[in-house]
Amino acid sequence: MIINSSLLYVIPLVALARAVEIVLGEINARTMLKDGGQEFASWQRLPIFVAYALWLYFIARLTPEYLRPDGFLIGVFFLLEVTRWWAMSHLGKFWTTRIIVIPDATRITSGPYRFLSHPIYGVLVFEILVLSFAFHQYSLGCFFTGIAAGWVYLRMRAESRALQMMH
Repeated sequence: MIINSSLLYVIPLVALARAVEIVLGEINARTMLKDGGQEFASWQRLPIFVAYALWLYFIARLTPEYLRPDGFLIGVFFLLEVTRWWAMSHLGKFWTTRIIVIPDATRITSGPYRFLSHPIYGVLVFEILVLSFAFHQYSLGCFFTGIAAGWVYLRMRAESRALQMMH
């Protein structure tokens, strides 16, 4: 299998960023649980991790070597990544890939949370579409964006239930 040379840089960088997020999220989760947080819907993480890994695999596998990415869309993808890290920085020690609720914790309303309740979920959905389209993988992008959007819907419902149970 010959991999598109642009993807030799993009895929490892994206995978590394997600791995760093998982590690950081686990560190924060342990702290939150130690501080009296309660975890909900632990089932919801594995499906999106698997779908995300499969998405990256199929972009690498299906993109022809000769195909050049759309530079504008790579730029949009980069801006989405900046937005993700901006949102994570405003959540600080409360950012995790898990659903953990700490009773009486103050809701974050700074940074991107002034405008959106769930900016990271928007980034997740759009980054899959944008990066897929940047490498001209339109069907793949639509398919995995649909999976991500469905997961986001289920995750937001689980978060709402968790918050209702704790308050």
